[in-house]
Amino acid sequence: MPAFSEDLQEKMESGKIHLGGCCINGVRLEDGSMIRLDAERYCNHCRKEFAKLAYWQNKGTVFYYPDMVEAITFEVGGFFQGRTIVSIKKNPKSALVHVDQFSYKVGGPVENRQITPIRWMRLVNKLYNELFLHEWKKDYDGAVKKCL
Repeated sequence: MPAFSEDLQEKMESGKIHLGGCCINGVRLEDGSMIRLDAERYCNHCRKEFAKLAYWQNKGTVFYYPDMVEAITFEVGGFFQGRTIVSIKKNPKSALVHVDQFSYKVGGPVENRQITPIRWMRLVNKLYNELFLHEWKKDYDGAVKKCL
């Protein structure tokens, strides 16, 4: 419980501070450890909670997103400025990185590259545990908004 003061009250009323509440939403695993499922951050502008750990719960079973990911594909650019498509697919011994670059003048695949399983897991863990990819929208076409 926070120690209320006039300063804290003013910051809460102005939207500079958001209290998360006293209850922690989580799931206990078979080994007895607890996974917290609550968001760690809150946007005072759009009033959205975000930065949840990379776990997903369905019908009493807890899944860890990085363990489920088999491939990642992303695209940058568009028709007139050219675009780059990067696909990374996990395989039993490594992961294959494939890059296609397209422009109105030239285009096509760039050399494929293998990355180690450790590098694959570091990439996936960074995407889900630091950048919170599981909370992103599928597509960000159109106007850029102040809060995503």
